[in-house]
Amino acid sequence: MKWPHPLKPFRCTGGRQLPARLDVVATAKLLGFAESDIQVLMAVGKLTPLGDPAPNAPKWFSAVEMIRLAADQEWLHKATKDVAKYWRHKRERRIEFNQVQ
Repeated sequence: MKWPHPLKPFRCTGGRQLPARLDVVATAKLLGFAESDIQVLMAVGKLTPLGDPAPNAPKWFSAVEMIRLAADQEWLHKATKDVAKYWRHKRERRIEFNQVQ
């Protein structure tokens, strides 16, 4: 059985090389998460942006680190669970709020 090339999913740049830094959109695409999930992953400590950006500043991530994380099944499993937990709790809070009113 021939195994696919491990970096095949990352050939999303049309044959061009990946830049050293990725913005939130590129990071989300590379990791397979929604753009809104990147903020959740930063809040729970699964992702760390480069430098020390202000809360309202654009966030940049290391391409090499994002490729390593995308290839780490255990990290992806934990990150997916954290994102699902966040959205489940957010949904539950909204339902509870609507029941109180």
